[in-house]
Amino acid sequence: MKEKQQLKLVILYDSRENQYMICDHNLTAEMASEEVNKCKDQNLPAFTINQRGRHTATDAETCGACRNEVRLNSGLVPTPQFKGRDS
Repeated sequence: MKEKQQLKLVILYDSRENQYMICDHNLTAEMASEEVNKCKDQNLPAFTINQRGRHTATDAETCGACRNEVRLNSGLVPTPQFKGRDS
C-alpha cells in the first residue's frame, strides 16, 4: 500500500517587513527542497510549509488555500502579510 505523501508549499519571507510571497504549492518534499535551494542560491529567504491537502488552484500566488496554510501552519508570529509579485 502506497503511503499518502505530505505536500508542501514554498514561500519567500521578508522578516523585516513581515511579508511573504508564495513561490509554489502541491510539491513533494524533494521538489520543495529543490525549490528552496534554488531560492537560497539567489540569497532569497525561502522555506517550506506543510499543506493539509492538495490545493486546487493552478497558480499558487492566487491560491487562497496557500494563504490559509501560511496563516495556520507557518509558525510565524505575528502572522505575516501576503505580498503578491505585483504589490
